Amino acid sequence: MISRFQNLPERGAVRALGATLVALALCLSATPSQAALTGYPDAPPAAMKEVRLDDGFTLRWGATTTNFLPPEVIDKHDLQPTGRGVLSLVLLKDLPGPDSSTPVPASVTAVAVDQAGNVRDIKMLEVTENGMTSYMGTFDVENRDHLQFEVQVRSEEWDEPRKVTFDRRFFF
Repeated sequence: MISRFQNLPERGAVRALGATLVALALCLSATPSQAALTGYPDAPPAAMKEVRLDDGFTLRWGATTTNFLPPEVIDKHDLQPTGRGVLSLVLLKDLPGPDSSTPVPASVTAVAVDQAGNVRDIKMLEVTENGMTSYMGTFDVENRDHLQFEVQVRSEEWDEPRKVTFDRRFFF
């Protein structure tokens, strides 16, 4: 059996994009650790998550804090080095063949809601590297925050946007 990674010549480009986009869940591997994404062996695990959408699409997301990012990533994206959360998203479209997909452009908006109901707007920026499009945004976060993310994704291929919610607890 041939995996999707052997079939996609842009696999290395997707991996590089994931690392550049603050080493979150943008790589197309199944469940790499935070250490694998950031190069920090002592970084806590960052579970890659995905939400299957209609019509052969998947939204992959990752969220971490800037505390665990390599200095070169922080410098490249002009991020605050500590105490900020980073949300990264990529919309994938299924391709013919087993377990094949590719990033596609979309319109993305996101907010984070804490347990007290306070809403934190997340300005999502489109980032294109190596011909791949993904989205990144930063937000205020405190140690032990448990946030629910509400994301709206709009693709040219859909009549209506898709709404997705997921949550993440932060420790640093």
